[in-house]
Amino acid sequence: MLKLTTVREVPFGATVHLVRNGQPTQTTYVRKEYDRSYRTFALDSWDDISKCVNAKGDRQVYWDTYMPLTPHWGYVWGSK
Repeated sequence: MLKLTTVREVPFGATVHLVRNGQPTQTTYVRKEYDRSYRTFALDSWDDISKCVNAKGDRQVYWDTYMPLTPHWGYVWGSK
């Protein structure tokens, strides 16, 4: 189920879709860390490893609440 919310309210590791013209986009993103220097949240693409979007906290997104959280997204063994 898609829930309309802001990036700030979505937990780390959740899958989201950006909003364009009131509708969710086809690309799925994973909400990542908060960048304090730019005051934005990083959203990594689920499909394309080199695609990243930086969104302000009040950016509206559709949160896919049925997808489980992916807290270890991008984790490489031994890099903890």
